[in-house]
Amino acid sequence: MAANPGFPLVLDVKGWTVLVIGGDEEASDKTQRLLESGARVTVISPTLNEMLRNLAASAKVIRRGRHFRDTDLERAVLVLNTLR
Repeated sequence: MAANPGFPLVLDVKGWTVLVIGGDEEASDKTQRLLESGARVTVISPTLNEMLRNLAASAKVIRRGRHFRDTDLERAVLVLNTLR
């Protein structure tokens, strides 16, 4: 079977509330790209890598230091789950 090429998608997320679930390198990459696109990002994870900790400390992202809850979806327009 061929490798999954993914599902390319381009969205204008400027001003959108976006959740990133996870605190690893993939989460920090997606968070950085979302911030560069003008999204308002909330990162949900009990642990964060250094880049995400720095973004949270500088108030560039909102951090929820816990596991995802269904109620997190109430204000989000888009959710990116980076957990495997």
